[in-house]
Amino acid sequence: MKFSAFKNVFGVVFEFDDQIKGQGYPLTIGGVRRWVLDEYGLDISKSSVCAVRDKCGADKLEVGAGKVIPVLKSDKELAVLEAFKALGLIEQ
Repeated sequence: MKFSAFKNVFGVVFEFDDQIKGQGYPLTIGGVRRWVLDEYGLDISKSSVCAVRDKCGADKLEVGAGKVIPVLKSDKELAVLEAFKALGLIEQ
């Protein structure tokens, strides 16, 4: 098992398991975009992330904030939804 560590802005060290899907990606627009790029090879825009967030009924990108799993049509929106599931915004 491989572990990585990082410091937050307050200097607190966090460790996480690199093999757990979704770990190591912050629940931010940039983190979601990086997850989609790493998993699917798709480069998505900030507006795509925000559009899917709004369709999920979430005001902010927070764990458990998404209440609705919307019906999405484009590949990019579906990839963002999968990122939300992996990062914990929406329960699977």
